[in-house]
Amino acid sequence: MKTTVEIPEELLQLAKADAERRGVTLTDLVTEALSHELRPAKIAQSARRVKFPLIHSRTPGQLNLTNRQIEELLD
Repeated sequence: MKTTVEIPEELLQLAKADAERRGVTLTDLVTEALSHELRPAKIAQSARRVKFPLIHSRTPGQLNLTNRQIEELLD
């Protein structure tokens, strides 16, 4: 389906350059960007979910960790 959309000139030039760099058409780039932005919230939430390590504490609400323990958790 054809449609007309007003896009700021600078953004259009960036999009054209990116499409060329990727070896795709501007239409494909815009379609992919819209699909990514408008995908169902359930899929978007699961894709953004981050798992944090479980840290047990002798005093709930406080972490008593040494710098070494913190570094080990981050590795």
